[in-house]
Amino acid sequence: MIHLVCKNYTFCVLNKTEFVLERCRDTLLHELCHAAVSLIDNVMDEGHGPLWRKWTRKAERCYPYLPAISVKHTYDIAYKFIYRCIQCHYE
Repeated sequence: MIHLVCKNYTFCVLNKTEFVLERCRDTLLHELCHAAVSLIDNVMDEGHGPLWRKWTRKAERCYPYLPAISVKHTYDIAYKFIYRCIQCHYE
């Protein structure tokens, strides 16, 4: 787990899979857009709304050679555990 601390806020990036450098970079940029919404725009419950998208557009203009920032990843995750409902078998 990576903790990013800025002023009174702590942001965590959970390491749930074996990240290669590109995945880590893309995840960090995604999370930094959330941090910008919280710390600069002072909005704590934005999710992936308009303010978050504003910061992703700014980041994409600064780093046009990087992949577009997305709310979904494009790689498979090898989960250590699978949680399944014993009644409906939803995973």
